[in-house]
Amino acid sequence: MIPPPSERVKDWPLVGSQAYGLWNEASNGVDSLISKHPDEVKEITGKSVALLASTGKGLFLFALSIIISGLLLSYAENAGIFMRKLFSRLIGHSRLDMAEVSVITIRNVVKGILGVAFIQAALAAGGFLVAGIPAAGIWALLCLILSIIQIGVLPVSIGIIIYIWSTGSTTSATLLTIWMILVGLSDNFLKPWLLGKGAPVPMVVVFLGSLGGFILSGFIGLFTGAVILSLGYKLFSTWLEGEVND
Repeated sequence: MIPPPSERVKDWPLVGSQAYGLWNEASNGVDSLISKHPDEVKEITGKSVALLASTGKGLFLFALSIIISGLLLSYAENAGIFMRKLFSRLIGHSRLDMAEVSVITIRNVVKGILGVAFIQAALAAGGFLVAGIPAAGIWALLCLILSIIQIGVLPVSIGIIIYIWSTGSTTSATLLTIWMILVGLSDNFLKPWLLGKGAPVPMVVVFLGSLGGFILSGFIGLFTGAVILSLGYKLFSTWLEGEVND
């Protein structure tokens, strides 16, 4: 059940009356809101379902890859030797360890993309719980998903801040607003630090690879895109320096 809006919503600049009307309709019943705005609801629902389906598929493939990796772990040493020999033969360069570049890149993506997303979602969840936001777990999960796909927690933060300013006390609203701003800004220093820590390529290469890979093939593309672009960058820079086939 959606609570009715406060009269203070009408005083919001530019969108106050429209927001009050939509919120009031939703509080009277979601069915009536859907019947009055079928096209908008259908479009939003379709995009949301597609996003969740893509994320779910990626999570399934990621879990499956973990299981397969666990089965292959007993052959890790021999597999590592084989891959290094294969990379050396393909590029004609024994000093450029492409397997090691792949390993470090994957680790940095886990820390810089998934790790930062988890940290932001956990911090946001703490703020929601302390402020008494209804369904805090659902909003935190949405923050996690949006952070993974590089949208960030801003959309959820805006909605939560609007809600707390409309229904809560001024003190709670102020503190939660400051907290959510800090949570959003944490991405700006955590991600560069974790993505670039010990990386054999510039941080921006790993980030762009993850972002492009996600757009192309979903969640699993976070890793494949980063690895492919990192390997390509490393190989190109080595060739540019005239070291390949030396």
